[in-house]
Amino acid sequence: MHEKTCFCGNLNIKTPAKPLLHFVCHCKDCDALWNGLYMGFVFPTDEIKLSGDQRNYSYEAGSGLKLEIDFCETCGTRMASRPEIVDGLTYVPAGLLKNEIEFTPHVEIFAYNKYNWVGNASSLKESFNHNGTVERISAIIEAMASDS
Repeated sequence: MHEKTCFCGNLNIKTPAKPLLHFVCHCKDCDALWNGLYMGFVFPTDEIKLSGDQRNYSYEAGSGLKLEIDFCETCGTRMASRPEIVDGLTYVPAGLLKNEIEFTPHVEIFAYNKYNWVGNASSLKESFNHNGTVERISAIIEAMASDS
C-alpha cells in the first residue's frame, strides 16, 4: 500500500502497491485539465482510500459519459479520477507515486492528438487513436495481471 498527500497535506490517498495498468492519455480534455498529456495508473476503485478536505468535479468526457475528478479544496492538487466508461476503476496521476512506482506506460489512448515532440515509449503494448474501447483495454489489463 502506498500513501501520499496533496501539495498542502490536507488530502490523503492510499493506493495498492501495484497498479493494474500504466497508461498515457493525449485527449483534448487532458490537455486542458493536466496541462498536456496525462500519465496515470489504474487501480480498482474499491481499493483506493481518500481522506481529508476534498472536492469533486464531474463533467461529460469525450465518450459522452461522466468523468469525476477528486482534488484538494485548499491547494487544488488532483488526486484521482473515475471514468464512468470503465466503472470500478480509478486513475491516479503517475506523478503522485513517482518515487514508489516507476512509470512504464503500456497503453496510450487518443494518440491522434499526441504532441509531435512526444515519442513512443518502448514499454507500449497498444496505441489507440481514440479511447481504445473498454473491451480491448480490459483484455490488456487481464494480460498484464497474468504476466506478473
